[in-house]
Amino acid sequence: MIKANTVLKNSMIEEIPAVNYNDKVVVVVKTKNLSIAASGTARQEGKIGEEVRIQREGSREFLSAKVVGKQTVEIIVR
Repeated sequence: MIKANTVLKNSMIEEIPAVNYNDKVVVVVKTKNLSIAASGTARQEGKIGEEVRIQREGSREFLSAKVVGKQTVEIIVR
């Protein structure tokens, strides 16, 4: 609890994950000339900018993806 007239500090603020475990997510792959989106499931929670494991819908394969928005991830091409 924060009392009235308290000055907020960074240590008092907790960032909420944009992706939670088992969330349905939009999986995006971008290249210079093309953008493809598919459905998937997050297998980790993560905040914007963090890397999480995801599983494409209909696949047993796990991929690494960067959280770029609320329930949206971008495939990390290596």
